[in-house]
Amino acid sequence: MVAPATPWRRYYPEFFVALIQHGSGTSSSLTFPEDGQDRHTSIYTAALMRPVSMTVSYYIKALDAPVGIPNYDTTDIYLDGQRKSGHFLIPADGNWHHVLSIEVGEFPMHYRYNYSSIRLYMQPSNKALMAFPAMLPGRIRLPSNVGQIPGTFAW
Repeated sequence: MVAPATPWRRYYPEFFVALIQHGSGTSSSLTFPEDGQDRHTSIYTAALMRPVSMTVSYYIKALDAPVGIPNYDTTDIYLDGQRKSGHFLIPADGNWHHVLSIEVGEFPMHYRYNYSSIRLYMQPSNKALMAFPAMLPGRIRLPSNVGQIPGTFAW
């Protein structure tokens, strides 16, 4: 992600970046096979009704330690355009990484309440940045450089 040149910024859509810091507590945990470390739920989406199928897109920048992303059989998840299998880590490499999650569960078999559309696992005091979160109805294979996705509310 690259910001527009300074003189032109006022003509582009504004966006915000969320700082996520895991507290000192230990919520539900998950072990990540890449390093064998336990991480704890730091943020997750509310269990609200979902469309029959849904696509979620967001960018993460792990600041001081890897951030864990759960990957279950109800979703196809891509990291920077590459499909991932199993739970995986966003490296703390100083770069922004695109996460794309496409629900693949069929409607009659799916609970329609999903806590993991956006779910991050971190260790106490770890920090990460999140930008451009978007939830879209349907199964849409977005490119990893999609950036900001406008909502129909603004139209």
